[in-house]
Amino acid sequence: MTTRIASDQTYDLPARRISGTHDEKLDQIDAAIQELLDLKRLECAADEPGVWFLAGRKRGHALAMTVAILALLIVLVLVLRVHPSFA
Repeated sequence: MTTRIASDQTYDLPARRISGTHDEKLDQIDAAIQELLDLKRLECAADEPGVWFLAGRKRGHALAMTVAILALLIVLVLVLRVHPSFA
């Protein structure tokens, strides 16, 4: 269970000022989102300790793009190798 937020009937979320460099702003936004996801976990999945809602996972799209490009190249090779039959 989260250590920052305790289960309660109401939750007071103070306003935040987000400032700094681009990376600092993204970190502050990720922290705010994670706090809201912690509240959601308390309300939705408190009885399931293995459930976590994650925010701020920075993944690149390199793997997906590589797979898509390879798949398109395979399709292109297959299409170019097909010879139409002339009757």
